[in-house]
Amino acid sequence: MGHAWSRPRRALAAGLLTAAPTGSFYGFSVYSEALKQQFDLTQGQLANINTIPYVLGFAGPAAGWVVHTCGPSVATMIGGVVQTTGQVLMYLVGTRRMVVSNPPLTLVLFAMINFSGMAMNS
Repeated sequence: MGHAWSRPRRALAAGLLTAAPTGSFYGFSVYSEALKQQFDLTQGQLANINTIPYVLGFAGPAAGWVVHTCGPSVATMIGGVVQTTGQVLMYLVGTRRMVVSNPPLTLVLFAMINFSGMAMNS
């Protein structure tokens, strides 16, 4: 393949792949009203789903340690797997394919998983 998959092109492809689920997290307002209606959430509960995961910002040095220790390729792969897991779990709860007793709390926890993956990818 040679030049077609050079390091800069691989970095661009990895960036685009990791940006897609990140964008859906930051675009929370697009689907937040549907979540509010689906689970009869208060505005406070809805805001917590997208706000509380930012508490994990203090874990940034841990993500940096993984990048420093394992390299950016491995860190991006780990972050992608973690982020995808969080996205899929949020989807399963949001579509009621996974029935949970406390949807707001469960969605917050899954959003935190998603945010942890984003930390590895940024």
